[in-house]
Amino acid sequence: MALRVSENIAAGNIEHPDAESVYRAAVDGGADTFIQQLPLKYDTKLRDGSSQTPARFRRMPLGSFLRQKTDGAEDKDNRTKPVDLSGGQWQRLALSRAFMRASTADLLVLDEPSSSLDPEAEHNLFRFIQQVRQNKTTIYVTHRFYTVRMATKIAFLEEGKLIEWGGHNELMKIDGGKYAKLFHLQSEGFSALAQLDRGE
Repeated sequence: MALRVSENIAAGNIEHPDAESVYRAAVDGGADTFIQQLPLKYDTKLRDGSSQTPARFRRMPLGSFLRQKTDGAEDKDNRTKPVDLSGGQWQRLALSRAFMRASTADLLVLDEPSSSLDPEAEHNLFRFIQQVRQNKTTIYVTHRFYTVRMATKIAFLEEGKLIEWGGHNELMKIDGGKYAKLFHLQSEGFSALAQLDRGE
């Protein structure tokens, strides 16, 4: 099965698969920039077979959205051949799918949505989620602490058990707290990388 980019995104809200909603979700999910570089843009077919791409970014139960592969006649035109995306591009496409209904869904769960994004893109993503979701519940699962500090409440889990709970400032004040320790470790790591980039 080969889905076009627009169909892949529209699967996030099959009740409103119109072109404007798809485009808006792609912009919000950070996918429009690379989509504009694809051979047929939103009509480009996507190959579903990258062993380096987590299945949760590539596959969804699409029901009536599934489209049979063409018989190969149009594939003589290289522009119509399915293309593969990088891990980061698949991730942005998955975010765009989620954003098809982000403003209306009562609950939005994002599991490691920024693992292939750089810190700046991750920060922008979290800010966007805060703006779109406002008073609606969003559960953001991550091992990265850079943006999670902006969450209203943080649940620090270890081996399936809740170890610490509270806002960022509360958790940072816990004497010998694990959240604070790991936050500082990651912050130091980012600082060291920044110094390397600057040649210091």
